[in-house]
Amino acid sequence: MITQIIKEKARINMERAAIVQRYQNNQISAQDARKMIEQVDSQSIMTPKMRRVLSDLPEAQSNAGSDIPPVPEGLDPDEWPAIWHSLTEVEKAEFR
Repeated sequence: MITQIIKEKARINMERAAIVQRYQNNQISAQDARKMIEQVDSQSIMTPKMRRVLSDLPEAQSNAGSDIPPVPEGLDPDEWPAIWHSLTEVEKAEFR
């Protein structure tokens, strides 16, 4: 599950880089580049399986006082903070 999330995050980063490169090569306008990046940023790296796992988490497992939600079942607790910080705000909203 973590591997798929990391692959999806890398795919989105590559899409962003391609947009920036097109802008730098004067192939698209700044306005078009911003719109395209906004569309890319609206994509979620969350898999249906991850959504199911998260929806099954009891409220009691929340990390009180932390901006990082509880570690989803099946994920390495040591890797979770790095994954959390690599998510976009749209993706983070799915955990809240």
